Amino acid sequence: RRGLVATAGAATPSVEDAAAAVESLYADGLEPCGRLILQRVRERLVAALARRAGQPRGEVQAPFVDASTLRGACRAIPAAEVQPVHDRQGEYRVLLEGRSASWVDVNSPCDRYCAGMWKAAAEYFSGLHCQERRLPNGRYACAVELVRRNLPFFEGRSLGEMCHIVQL
Repeated sequence: RRGLVATAGAATPSVEDAAAAVESLYADGLEPCGRLILQRVRERLVAALARRAGQPRGEVQAPFVDASTLRGACRAIPAAEVQPVHDRQGEYRVLLEGRSASWVDVNSPCDRYCAGMWKAAAEYFSGLHCQERRLPNGRYACAVELVRRNLPFFEGRSLGEMCHIVQL
């Protein structure tokens, strides 16, 4: 079966959906762990539903995606291994055969970014009006919004790096 099947407020992800989500997280420099795979599957579903309905993404409600069903789809990805993440109870990651695990450690306390970036970011944020300063809760959602704003001082940064910057 190809593609997400959405019915009555729920969606059942296929193996292809899970694989596409994992691939996209690798491309973004993010560890493909269960909660992010689930988030990415939902994002992709919202985009598809919005296209079909001819509506902006923000106006489409993401249906429920069962985490255990998604985990099963991840286990069925060819040339992939599902591993438990030992320091996060119940969490798992999906490793793709032949691919290096080169994602960004978003929890690292090490600041590897130049002072100029931080200075430009501080100037940008201090120049915003109240409503413009609002960012979504959560590291991932905040990073996605900052990427969406297409800020020149963050140019060329992966979503993984943006999550790390938000964490710092």
